[in-house]
Amino acid sequence: MTTIPKDQTITYQLQYRKCGRCKNCLNGPGHGPYWYAYWREGARLRSGYAGKVHPALRNDTDAPSPSTSPCESEVHQDAVHRNFTREQVRDIRARLARGERARTIAQRYKVTDSVVSNIKRGKTYREVQA
Repeated sequence: MTTIPKDQTITYQLQYRKCGRCKNCLNGPGHGPYWYAYWREGARLRSGYAGKVHPALRNDTDAPSPSTSPCESEVHQDAVHRNFTREQVRDIRARLARGERARTIAQRYKVTDSVVSNIKRGKTYREVQA
């Protein structure tokens, strides 16, 4: 994984990436969105994976590990990629209860469908009461 320099001007961009192996990539936008850092080294434009959360907004504990990159494993693809507030989790559950599709909710919150599905199934945010 590319190390993002600390002594350069960095531009961050939110992007989807396609692994080419799963239905999300074949029929959808791909995995993500993920933050990527861009900087110049001489005349060359370099880039590196910066994580699911913008670096300026995350805690040190949210930093991507050196071995973690998009599409690297099933565990990574199913991980919670964003920290929701309790109000947001309650809103997601209320929308699901009203029959709104998980994909629509995921697009609204700019997360993957699996993040919303994990909230729906109680795999994540169990501690947040209705």
